[in-house]
Amino acid sequence: MEVEFRVVESNGNIHWHSVNATPEPQPDGTVIWYGIFQDITESKEYEKVLEQILFDISHVIRRPASSILGILALMEAEQQSGSAHSMHLELLRKATLELDEYIHQLNDAYHHRRSRNTLKRA
Repeated sequence: MEVEFRVVESNGNIHWHSVNATPEPQPDGTVIWYGIFQDITESKEYEKVLEQILFDISHVIRRPASSILGILALMEAEQQSGSAHSMHLELLRKATLELDEYIHQLNDAYHHRRSRNTLKRA
């Protein structure tokens, strides 16, 4: 049996612990538990930081990329002259789409890893 739990101290500090134990029934009907008890506070804090990074990537960074794509669409709709202008627009569009795709890949990879870790704990 594996269990994670948190302990909130009276001063507000939070500590996370993990217990992985196996029961061993005794002939007299009692049960002795053998296992490992670990402080996983640092791992939980690291996970929280990663979640914030992914939020920033998927929401904060993606918003400007989407805005750039919208501006490009407006510029293209208003475009009336200049092959250099067209070339620059195309380069800007390509780079923005690449950024947007990369952000999607990072977000998908994170969610895949997160769901895999959640399944392991269940």
